[in-house]
Amino acid sequence: MGRLTRDLVKLAFLIGRACSGSNRGYRHVSDWQHLSGVEFERAFAALLKQSGCDAKLTPATGDQGVDIWIRDREGRIAVQCKCYSNPVGVAAARELLGTMHHLGVRRGWLASVSGFTKGVREFVPGKGIRLVGPEHIQQMQRATSGHKSKFLRSHTPISYAPLIGALVVGLGLAIVLLIIFLVTDS
Repeated sequence: MGRLTRDLVKLAFLIGRACSGSNRGYRHVSDWQHLSGVEFERAFAALLKQSGCDAKLTPATGDQGVDIWIRDREGRIAVQCKCYSNPVGVAAARELLGTMHHLGVRRGWLASVSGFTKGVREFVPGKGIRLVGPEHIQQMQRATSGHKSKFLRSHTPISYAPLIGALVVGLGLAIVLLIIFLVTDS
């Protein structure tokens, strides 16, 4: 398979995932760890939405230190996403706390695909910061696929997005194969 073919197949897959808002392709922690920072923010925001949260992704620039805003009946939650290869250190929690104070927000989530250091876990109690590690992300994924979750308290609505996403991916692959056939046939 040539490079162009591989790129087209990957593009079709990514388009299908983006159109469906589905994160079921990220089945293991290592799948999440291979994302870029922006990809993690987008995928986590989509997962929050699938989980029934009112989540809004902020622009990549000018976000004032907040990657995702969640709104619930108690107000807003500032979410900071960290897609590091090593556990997140206390500096990230301090940064989020400063952002929360600056924006007048009482609650924040620090989401990480690689977990947290002992220093972070000791720093956050009583500060309104919730640590969302890879085990919580997987728990949220299970909740969106019909399993019960202690992480989310709200009811998870039924979503047809995964089915639509699979159809879009299949259609995208069919188009790619058609293009390959036409290019190699000429």
